[in-house]
Amino acid sequence: MDIATILGLVGGAVCIVMSVLTSGGTMGGIFDVPSLIFVFGGSFFALFIAYPMSSVLGIFSIMGRAFKIPDFNEKTLVQDMVTLSEKARREGILALEDGLEDLSDDFMKNGLRLVVDGTDGVIIRGIMQSEMNQIEGRHLDWINIIVAWAGLAPGYGMMGTVIGLIGMLRN
Repeated sequence: MDIATILGLVGGAVCIVMSVLTSGGTMGGIFDVPSLIFVFGGSFFALFIAYPMSSVLGIFSIMGRAFKIPDFNEKTLVQDMVTLSEKARREGILALEDGLEDLSDDFMKNGLRLVVDGTDGVIIRGIMQSEMNQIEGRHLDWINIIVAWAGLAPGYGMMGTVIGLIGMLRN
């Protein structure tokens, strides 16, 4: 659990509440349920126009990752690489083939499989960079959906404000 994300959300909410209450206002004055439904719901459902439903519905699990600290097992990966390098030095590159299935990192497993197969280093580098570019592209796809939602919400907020003003002036 990433405490910084939680601290930021809670701290920001406390600052808003305190500023409203210390200025003599009430929480009901700034949180209007129909307005929240309009802004969050409207901007969320507008995403369905631009993105596939599976991507839009998957946004919440992606956003949930902000609250988790990723564990890449760097220490284990380094130890595995040292063990494999020692094995390759003693028994030769082909001996690495036996230990490939024990690796938990698919990226590293694919790279080492190319090494064992005798692929040229330049080609291995190109393949691995291409794989990293694909991973980055998938991450950017999710980022673009979140950025689109962040861009739609203020527009819906302004529309909600205008609708509220029209209702107020009508009464």
